[in-house]
Amino acid sequence: MKNLLNILGVVFFSIVIISCGNNENDNKKEIKQQQIQPINDGGIEKGLMSSNVNSTIESKATSYNFDRKTRTVTEIVMNELICRSESSECAEILKLSNNKEIIFKSSDVSVDNRVNEFDRKVLGELYFSDIKMEATLLFHLKGNERGSTLLGSIILSSDNFKKASSDVIIYVKGKQRN
Repeated sequence: MKNLLNILGVVFFSIVIISCGNNENDNKKEIKQQQIQPINDGGIEKGLMSSNVNSTIESKATSYNFDRKTRTVTEIVMNELICRSESSECAEILKLSNNKEIIFKSSDVSVDNRVNEFDRKVLGELYFSDIKMEATLLFHLKGNERGSTLLGSIILSSDNFKKASSDVIIYVKGKQRN
């Protein structure tokens, strides 16, 4: 009888350890998925940024200019970049930004872009301190009487980076009040 209780105790203890270990792994996976989600604001319409987007670099626009006549975002100013995962592209872009303002300036008028979740596209340059890179901005701007909301992605060619295997994308969002 004593041996039977010892065996049952060992089996019970093993089951408890195994079940606790699985919950811990599930929690880690859940936390990691929460960290990698693309930017989205509660007041911003869901579905503008597809759920399969895994953004690694994000930023909030401190200001942006929109030309209503040409429907073009002419300038975006960002103060801080946030890396959602460690990568060589992210490290390189953080080094370039050096905790200073990053500015996107359009060099053309925007055109329709119905290929993905952003409805406009414009070519321009991205300025990191004294470095200028050619960039493409895909964006969606939603406005009402209280202000406007900008969602966009700034695409930089992998040729601008030493270790990038694909284009580098910075997701940006911003709000302005009227």
